[in-house]
Amino acid sequence: MFRWVAAAVLVLGLVGFLTADAMNEEEELEFLIDRVLKEVTEDKKSEVSQTGPKPLCIFSKPASQSSSHGSGLFPAGNAVDGSLSSDMAHCSHTVAQTSNPWWRVDLGADHCISKVEILNRGDCCSERLAGAVVRAGDSTTVTDNPTCGSPVTADQAQPLGGTIEFDCSPALRARYVSVDIPGTATLQLCEVTVQELPLDQCSTSFDIVGKPASQSSSHGSGNFPAGNAVDGSPSSQMAHCSHTVADTMNPWWKVDLEEEQCVTKVTILNRGDCCSERLQGAQVRAGMSGTVTQNAACGAPVTSTQAQPLGGTIEIDCDKPLRARYVSVDIPGTATLQLCEVYVDVLLSSGSC
Repeated sequence: MFRWVAAAVLVLGLVGFLTADAMNEEEELEFLIDRVLKEVTEDKKSEVSQTGPKPLCIFSKPASQSSSHGSGLFPAGNAVDGSLSSDMAHCSHTVAQTSNPWWRVDLGADHCISKVEILNRGDCCSERLAGAVVRAGDSTTVTDNPTCGSPVTADQAQPLGGTIEFDCSPALRARYVSVDIPGTATLQLCEVTVQELPLDQCSTSFDIVGKPASQSSSHGSGNFPAGNAVDGSPSSQMAHCSHTVADTMNPWWKVDLEEEQCVTKVTILNRGDCCSERLQGAQVRAGMSGTVTQNAACGAPVTSTQAQPLGGTIEIDCDKPLRARYVSVDIPGTATLQLCEVYVDVLLSSGSC
């Protein structure tokens, strides 16, 4: 910003002087205007470089994999050795046709992961990477972490030595980045690269345990209060869940975050001992109003497929971050609302909301 002001002052200061030299005035003004525009452009580029994605160096970071082909000749570290070769000798490689093979790198600390790129094998067998899933998170168990992008398709895996990009949307706060292939497969990675955003642009878990919660009604004379969904219990048994009176009109549940937050995702633990299908059609909302239906929807209503698994975990990503004090769940129409636990993710940087 200072450079913009300085450049503008330079222009204004010289205008008076230039009027004394009418022959060169137009040429000099064009030069100065061009200079100001260049200053502004450079400042904008600098702002983008500070807030936009940038490469994260993972060269020689600790890497591991589920098994190693050839008695350890193709270790996990080959995928973070900095080599751009796609020949097998420079790739990591698990034992062929093993169950659920995986590869993982330890970043050493939390980062905000926005993109992962994989260099596929170039001398043979690139199609083996079809079905591979990239994940990023804080668990050392790779399948416990959220996915980044979609699984590799057959078309993406086909080109020998091809580079496959995975966009994490939203960006994922993670210490570990991994690749795994569900089922019987062979996992080979010639190089993995990562891009990150500033950490304050990444969502993180917001602790709502014990926050004030309320609901439209309570089943069983108050034995299943709204607070059961924010008690910190991982149990999906009815005794640990909130539960409205059965088959009431437009049942709702709400938690007061007690302060303004930038909500990016809400996760619901569904009932596990019975009746999980009741959550079908549930809508998550987040906003500043204490009236749940006046707040913006976060994601789409729960589908029958999402509601089906007993004790299932349903992740609802807000289409865009929502500025909110209240997070709620409601089911339009005649329904029964039961929630065993609710979790909320937020951005630390409110400027992104």
